[in-house]
Amino acid sequence: MNRKKLVTMVALALALVMLAASAMAETYYVKTNNGGSVSIRYQPDSSLAKMAYLGYGTAVDVLYFQGGWACITYKGQTLDGESHYGDAWIPSKYLVSEKPAPYTPSSGSGSGSGSSGGGLNALFNMGKQVTPYTVKVRPTRNSGVVNVRWAPSKQCTLLKAYPADTELTVIAELGTDWFQVMDPSDNTIVGFLNKAYIVK
Repeated sequence: MNRKKLVTMVALALALVMLAASAMAETYYVKTNNGGSVSIRYQPDSSLAKMAYLGYGTAVDVLYFQGGWACITYKGQTLDGESHYGDAWIPSKYLVSEKPAPYTPSSGSGSGSGSSGGGLNALFNMGKQVTPYTVKVRPTRNSGVVNVRWAPSKQCTLLKAYPADTELTVIAELGTDWFQVMDPSDNTIVGFLNKAYIVK
């Protein structure tokens, strides 16, 4: 058997394994008390590297549970910019079996992937849902990127950095300084962007 045929057969076998695993998986949804995102990891260990973030309400296929973690199938981009299609791990406490209602500041308290604090709660309370519209990011630093974060504060966890002219969808406005945005190319990324870094 030549090498090309062997590679093809191995790839087909892996695809069939993934298909069988997906067929046995159960759908759950990400839910945090503060509407924030949750990090997923390569292994069920919070001290190890993060793979990516999943936004509030994201549907995931759970393969099995193990010691406070859920093994899920993740297909998307990692924080390193690499494509991944395979297993990932998420703390099971952030999963629910029914799709959660859209997050509002009064729908929960406490923390999901971080602590909101009094100042953040005040910002959430100022939030106004809007008809979604598209904006472009506008970096003002030498780095040439704009950071989208899980909560409306520059001290909060970074979800993803976007280069100039990337289009994002605004889904809510918080006061005068922050917008809640979604990445239209990857709807698992829902976070907050400072208004100073966008162009309508």
